[in-house]
Amino acid sequence: MEFPKLPTCINRWYVDEIKKYIDNSFPDENQNLFCYTMKNYNILIIMKKLEDTQTNEERESVRQIMTASHKANKLLVLKLINVRNGEECDNQLDESIYSSTYNYVYKKNKIIGEDNYDINNLIGIYYYKSIEPLIYWFGLRGGTFIEYYINGNKKQQTAYSPNGTKYGYSVIYNENGIPIKEDCYL
Repeated sequence: MEFPKLPTCINRWYVDEIKKYIDNSFPDENQNLFCYTMKNYNILIIMKKLEDTQTNEERESVRQIMTASHKANKLLVLKLINVRNGEECDNQLDESIYSSTYNYVYKKNKIIGEDNYDINNLIGIYYYKSIEPLIYWFGLRGGTFIEYYINGNKKQQTAYSPNGTKYGYSVIYNENGIPIKEDCYL
């Protein structure tokens, strides 16, 4: 199965097609697959846990496990995909170029690890258990998009027209998932 072609505006169909692609590409790994992207870089990184991977998924602050951001001490990189053209990236992606905080180098079939990982610390390899929170970071608009807090609760839900302008309802939530501001755009 090929990676889905980027439509003129991102919508629920496209997100579902990416999910199908991941499920079909790794049928035996569905429970162990994780996704990540670097803000504004348009590369989807698909990774999996190893037998001795440690994570912070069980922390008390998680409210929605599939949309919360998590950290691990090490993960195996399976694929890097450019979401703009659907092509697999064979080269490595060096996060230190884009961030002074992180030094990870993502390369297909290579393990990335964090020697200083601490379950209670901010240090670790970020990942999500779902593609949903990443769509926002691709900078793609069109349809309804949801941004999430680190605990997995909704942060903002906004509708966009195909040309990328806010259209319809927009709701901002606090960290507990309670709406604190609503707007309507025409």
